Amino acid sequence: MKFKATTQRTISVYVSFFLLLLLCAVSMINCKRDRLAEPAAIKKREDENIAALLKMVSENKKSYYLPLNQEVEIMWVDKNGNKIIRNIGTTTESTAQAICDDPNGFKGENPSRLDGVRNTQATCGNGAHTLEAEWTIYTPLELLATSVKGSKSYGKIRVRNGSSTVWTSPNAFITTPDLVFIGMDPTDATIRMYKLKYTVPNVPHMYFQSGNATSVQFDFKVFSDCDNEASEVSANWAPGFAPYSIENAPCQRIDVCTIMPYTGNGSSTPPYNSLCGMIAGTDPYYQCPAAPTFYINLGTEVWVRRNSLNANFQPLETYASGLSDYRGPSSSSYGYIYNWEARFMKELNYINSGSPFADTAVFKWRNIHGTMNGNTPTITCRGAWSNEIKLPIKDF
Repeated sequence: MKFKATTQRTISVYVSFFLLLLLCAVSMINCKRDRLAEPAAIKKREDENIAALLKMVSENKKSYYLPLNQEVEIMWVDKNGNKIIRNIGTTTESTAQAICDDPNGFKGENPSRLDGVRNTQATCGNGAHTLEAEWTIYTPLELLATSVKGSKSYGKIRVRNGSSTVWTSPNAFITTPDLVFIGMDPTDATIRMYKLKYTVPNVPHMYFQSGNATSVQFDFKVFSDCDNEASEVSANWAPGFAPYSIENAPCQRIDVCTIMPYTGNGSSTPPYNSLCGMIAGTDPYYQCPAAPTFYINLGTEVWVRRNSLNANFQPLETYASGLSDYRGPSSSSYGYIYNWEARFMKELNYINSGSPFADTAVFKWRNIHGTMNGNTPTITCRGAWSNEIKLPIKDF
């Protein structure tokens, strides 16, 4: 009986040992299968991220902004468009009502300023252009998109080739959201400041090609709240820009930069927790063959800061796929995204001494141009900085 009990215990031990070995073997196979599947899952997630980013790039189309800052003298005109000649020195009116009643007595005018123009093409090849002009207007009067008698304010552009006008747009009527009061002039408390924006579509691409145009110029007519419909209009067309030259001068433009923070939903989920989003150059993967007149930039220099800390800007740190090709402080391409690239943004905790980062980030960028020697750039010029944009960033 003792022998039998011992044998049973021995058999039980062997069975238990065998089952343990079998369990370990199955576990090892499963672990191995998981390890083999992980790179494929990561690659799939990266491909989904890139596809979502390229969709955003296609929606941005070919777009750039021209910071012009051109001052233009303005003049008063009556309701029939006739210039009102001011007799400075005889009377000096300073109140809005007095100026409405006698614009000849207005004590003086500040020039308005064409701040810049955004140019967007309907296609990435030779499609028509849409131009959006942005102005700052200085005036003693309140301005209206529609006058007290129902007349509509408008902007327009014309294309010149030498001394000849070869194309003029229809009036681009201004709506209330396009005309925004931004405050009184800090140098003269009687002068009101406005931001004006208007858009002119369907500008033919031929005028952006060599020999067809020497300038694209800008004008506006905006009504005041005077009962007699006194209005103001730029005295001369703002000189604008030379279309062919500007398309061949990357450092005079601010080209589009596409930034896609991860949201954690669907294709916007990071392949690695150490990443927070993606960013694309002007023409990633050569999705959009450039028009013959468009000289694309070498790349974009991108800086970022944390909004809540009001910290200083510093160059953006990025990776290629698989956390390769890290561009940090020791890289010759630190902060650069070349025009053909789509890259992954490193989690932004490096901005705040390694602490977790779930905040709003502030980005700005500018064009860079030059040549490449292997992987090392030689930068010959840098453009103006873009306006800052704020984007929410999650901590994964």
